[in-house]
Amino acid sequence: MSKLSEFLGALAASVARARQQADEETIAVAELYRDNPLLKGLTVPRLRIPELTIEMPFLVEGIIGQKRPTYNDPAQMAEELTSHLLRIAKEEELDIPDEMPGNFYDELSARLESAIKNLKGGIGFGRESLVKEADIVLNEIVTKHRLQLSPAQTKWLHDGVRTKTRELAYTDPGEPAFLEVGTNTGEVKDKGGAKSVARLRITIREEGLEWTTIDNEDGTSDELLVTE
Repeated sequence: MSKLSEFLGALAASVARARQQADEETIAVAELYRDNPLLKGLTVPRLRIPELTIEMPFLVEGIIGQKRPTYNDPAQMAEELTSHLLRIAKEEELDIPDEMPGNFYDELSARLESAIKNLKGGIGFGRESLVKEADIVLNEIVTKHRLQLSPAQTKWLHDGVRTKTRELAYTDPGEPAFLEVGTNTGEVKDKGGAKSVARLRITIREEGLEWTTIDNEDGTSDELLVTE
């Protein structure tokens, strides 16, 4: 018995690994063609799997309900985020007004507490709501104290606070609801009948990704994965 999500994930991962192994073999064949005078002028073969369709019978053994996440204490989060903000400011040699950390802590702790009380939605949604609140508070405090920042410093501050908020958000991230299923062929055959066996028809389509470098206006660059 396993989770349906685990089975589908393993299936998709296996197809991706198959593409990786095929590409590695293509490289080996290409080197062989390059070094052989009789093969050098021929096209190097490359195997691709543009689409794979699988029909799978399975038994639904049970449905496990969602486990809600447990959030960190808002005051503790605000305290650690304030300390993190000061560390970043020190690294960047920013001139922070004395009252700014206290203002940031007071506003952030209140906003985080309110956000946690009113959180709705699935796993992961709540954490990003807290990240948004921290981002808004930081922007408001920077504007209020008229902090003069370059685009690169602004990005560095916001990225640092976002990352730290995601790190601090949960004491327990919870778990989404899932189906427990039996996918073993013998098990399905022995336990299942025509009316009790569920069938899933899934089509996996290949979509290639490639690394590309994006140059930003502030002189920095980011490496992104984009579709071919």
